[in-house]
Amino acid sequence: MNYKIYYFYPPNIDEPQVVMMVHKNELKKRTGPFKKTWRRFEAKGWSVQEIKAKEKKYEKKYIHPQTGELV
Repeated sequence: MNYKIYYFYPPNIDEPQVVMMVHKNELKKRTGPFKKTWRRFEAKGWSVQEIKAKEKKYEKKYIHPQTGELV
């Protein structure tokens, strides 16, 4: 997935008022438009939450032979 989704919550409201879908390349830039928007909202007391992509359920999991963790 090449995009990440961010929810911006105002200080006194529980529901997100702004939702942004940002390309991963844009996140790498230090002074891009998304970073400026992020800083402006945080300065006003808004909270930011990243929504993780859901894991596909049909993918088979395998145990790593050396670590024993699911891959």
